[in-house]
Amino acid sequence: MAAHVLIFPFPLQGHINSMLKLAELLSLAGLHVTFLNTDHNHRLIVRHSAAYTRLASCPRLRFRSIPDGFDDDGHRSVSRLLDLAESLRTRAAVFYKDLLLELVSGDAGGQGWPALTCVIADGILPFAVDVAIGLGVPALFFRTSSACSVWSYFCIPKLFQIGDLPFPESMMANEDDADLDEPIRSLPGMEGFLRRRDLPVYCRNAKDSAEPSLQALCSSTANTPRARAFILNTFEALEPSALFHIRSYCPNTYAIGPLHALLAKLHCEENTAPAEMAATARKSVDAGGSSFLELEKLIQEIKSMRRATEDDDINHIPFGCAFARSYWELAEKNLGKIQIYIEKDWKEGKWLKEVEEFGVDSVN
Repeated sequence: MAAHVLIFPFPLQGHINSMLKLAELLSLAGLHVTFLNTDHNHRLIVRHSAAYTRLASCPRLRFRSIPDGFDDDGHRSVSRLLDLAESLRTRAAVFYKDLLLELVSGDAGGQGWPALTCVIADGILPFAVDVAIGLGVPALFFRTSSACSVWSYFCIPKLFQIGDLPFPESMMANEDDADLDEPIRSLPGMEGFLRRRDLPVYCRNAKDSAEPSLQALCSSTANTPRARAFILNTFEALEPSALFHIRSYCPNTYAIGPLHALLAKLHCEENTAPAEMAATARKSVDAGGSSFLELEKLIQEIKSMRRATEDDDINHIPFGCAFARSYWELAEKNLGKIQIYIEKDWKEGKWLKEVEEFGVDSVN
């Protein structure tokens, strides 16, 4: 049966652009792709995007949209992203669920499309994975930020625990750039180069990990291991250490970037990046390169996915991954079955206790 993927980005331009490139790559690889936007952003793309004009004619790529829960444009400003995220979770989720139910039946709209195989959701839309898992649809996360950024969000609760955060009040009062150059030596894999200024901007004024924007991103990151797999727009030679540490929590992590370079390769376009980085990126996307091989592995995993049924031994459980605290009760009920997946797909000896000690679950 042909594979059918739904891709759901957070409704911001950078997220949409990046995940649209992923959609095009998967479509060119022979997968059917439904790209889901909010109604508001879909209207903007139809009116102003040359990419939409080109991609709308692709036989295996189509666009769908759902309401975001707002009637006015004020809520969609950058300063109110938390309101938008909450509206998507509480108001748009029902429309998203209805669409998934339509797609899992196959041949939606009489277009002869196969039933939905899996969902690839933006990593800061955890509800999108919750809904998919609830319907038995395999779900993957995609993050548009770098592996180093994602790994730092995994570690921020620990930085608060050991005292690297919050920054000293005296430093923030003086806004001394020299103080922002102080090294952060307690973040594994980045001890040799990470400075205070390199941490996410939300760390600058946060007094604790409950700061709303920081809490939202840390909580989303902590829930990443619940998905079937994790996709990043980077490549091995660029961020090897961060990828290594992320894979200790998310073993099925695919580094398939730079996505624009992969597409340029497929379209025989010239790579216009700076010479040194272009050469490294070109190696990763060439046949046999790390990103080329990772993309092939990802496509094969997607093709092997199927919707869970009531007869399956275990439902709504991530495969070989750690769990946030809110899912421990479910984990305890299925402990024996989960341990089989852990031992098979994850290195032996690492268990839930280590997650609690590290502090990832403390953001929930």
